[in-house]
Amino acid sequence: MRAAKLSWLLNYFVRNPQRHSDHSDYRLSVLCEAGLVAPLRKQLFWETHCLGLRACDMAIEPLQGSLLVTLTLRLECPLGLRPTLDQLALRLSRQPQIRRVRWGRWHEQPKSPGLRRIGA
Repeated sequence: MRAAKLSWLLNYFVRNPQRHSDHSDYRLSVLCEAGLVAPLRKQLFWETHCLGLRACDMAIEPLQGSLLVTLTLRLECPLGLRPTLDQLALRLSRQPQIRRVRWGRWHEQPKSPGLRRIGA
């Protein structure tokens, strides 16, 4: 009986490795003016790289009827670096040209028709 439970657990971990790793995917969304997207995108890539966070995906979505865009970055963040991600988000929210910053766990969302993906 004990061997059967151990075998089942081993198979579970092999089939679902992403659920048991020490990494989680987080989303960082920044609302800013369309003219600031290019320098902000470069800044975010450099900062996340220097902090040890891995950027998996980036999307830019224009808001309907305004000159604002949402820059969404999906990050692979080890659990030990979560405070670093919090500090990055707070630092971004203090910049006057950025309207809003949101961050949290990544949940797959349906694709919007105005969404433009950059990277893979």
